[in-house]
Amino acid sequence: MRMKYLLIFPLVAIILIASIRLQSTLKPKSVITHDEPIFASNAPTEQAAEYSVSAWIADYDTVRAIEAFSENSDSFEEIMPVVFKLDEDLSVDLTDFINVDRVQRIAQEGDIKVIASISNELDGVRVHRFLNNKEAVDAGVDKIVEYLESFNFDGIDLDFENIPVEDRENYVIFIRSLRQKLGNKKKLSVAVHAQIVDQETGQNLVEIGKLADTVRVMAYDFHSTETGAGSIIGIDTLQKVLDISSAKIPTEKIALCLPTYGYDWSNNNAYSMQYNEIEDVILNHPESNVKIDLRSHSKHLVYYIGKVKHDVWFEDAETLARKIDFAKKYDLRQFCFWRLGGEDTRIWEIF
Repeated sequence: MRMKYLLIFPLVAIILIASIRLQSTLKPKSVITHDEPIFASNAPTEQAAEYSVSAWIADYDTVRAIEAFSENSDSFEEIMPVVFKLDEDLSVDLTDFINVDRVQRIAQEGDIKVIASISNELDGVRVHRFLNNKEAVDAGVDKIVEYLESFNFDGIDLDFENIPVEDRENYVIFIRSLRQKLGNKKKLSVAVHAQIVDQETGQNLVEIGKLADTVRVMAYDFHSTETGAGSIIGIDTLQKVLDISSAKIPTEKIALCLPTYGYDWSNNNAYSMQYNEIEDVILNHPESNVKIDLRSHSKHLVYYIGKVKHDVWFEDAETLARKIDFAKKYDLRQFCFWRLGGEDTRIWEIF
């Protein structure tokens, strides 16, 4: 009888091993699998309330973004709809944002602060003209305060980008004037470019850190439509960003802003893609093979249309969880994302 069992056990083991190997060969390699844990930290869930989460809603993609906000509203402490812009005539005006009233209703139901965002539409020349025109600056400050009161927003998010270095002091003067007008009634947050080299730019991080309630450090686009293919924010790059930011801005004011999107490079061109669009690429191109780049901890895949090679780099919940966990070593407690709509919804489970 004992000899019989001794013969059966090796046979069972061989069958099990063969089954496991067969399953691994049948598992599709081109699909983004969600089988593995996406969290880099095993912190207990009761600590989740320690972290503040926010996201921007772009004025050009409001429908799916507002739906994403509605479905995941319990994840947010703040929401930033891009409802204002610095116009070409240097006036502060409304964008084409649709359904801001619905954003406010969702926010009110969830006790979420609505921080209206104002953009210069990435136009450095426009913001240069504005900052060097005192009448325009004074009128802009007054208009922002008026809009915040009339729309009953909880604060303003200044997202002026590509500011020339010669306007560094004028930008601080503008922020200081706005801070004085707002007083403590409304929140003031300022979005700044992430720096990996300690040098003067159009955004004085030390002075901005003194004036703003929150400084949103935009840690993304280190590879973009203006560069070759690569990680949008590698963890090696993130360390440089956090070293400089935490040395210049009080840690409790820093909100680390991370990307929910990716880029597709081909023929020396690139265009941005949201996560759901990248998933479609993977399903339509089973030859693609998603890998995590070991240096950047970003995801990467290659596919072909005809003979044209497409190189895609992107972030999802798994890669962002690793970067958020790394950022926590700097005692950061605020995280924000560009942008809502089409993102990997597992991101909101991280916190």
